[in-house]
Amino acid sequence: MLSRHLPEDVVTEILSTLPVKSLMRFKSVSKAWYALIRNPHFITKHHTSAISDHNRNHCRRVILERYRAIDTPRFSMHSNDTLEFSGDIHLIPQLFSEDVTPVLFIGSCNGIVCAVGISAERFHFGPDPDRAWEIGLWNPATRESKRLPFVPRPPDFVPFPPDFRVPSYDFGFGIDLNTNDFKVVKITCFYSPRHYQVEIRNVWYCLIQEQEN
Repeated sequence: MLSRHLPEDVVTEILSTLPVKSLMRFKSVSKAWYALIRNPHFITKHHTSAISDHNRNHCRRVILERYRAIDTPRFSMHSNDTLEFSGDIHLIPQLFSEDVTPVLFIGSCNGIVCAVGISAERFHFGPDPDRAWEIGLWNPATRESKRLPFVPRPPDFVPFPPDFRVPSYDFGFGIDLNTNDFKVVKITCFYSPRHYQVEIRNVWYCLIQEQEN
């Protein structure tokens, strides 16, 4: 007589091959399925399964193209193979403050998109230009998002003189395969001293400080 319940490893294997939209619906089946689908190890297994099967429609690569809009930033989505228009994408309102524009995509990794926005008013007229930048992580498939904390200035920061050029900024996004942890890198060239910081698990750590001679 067959058992009414499948073994847990069989259920995990089946679920790991399903599209993300199906998994989002199945989270409400039971607490056990919800915990499984949210488990980091299952997420990694699902991603590995998706990228190994290039014939699945739900793991198709896309190209995002930004176009001007009066109210909010909007992006068009195109197939990577045919450049066929697939639809519009609207960033969810909770990702950035209302005064943040433009929004730039820094990169994507394992289905997570890193986006950066800036408030021109806070940057030019606020007491701390660094608080004008907002960094967010966004999962278009699950519609989940998270805004990262503001980047603190180094304790020995020297304010810019009135005639000094605006500091330069650069960003990077990736994942640490050893810890399966996403990381955002923000490089800033201050007047003095120069410093580099990397965001790890909601905390900004100063990696290098170089004092100009």
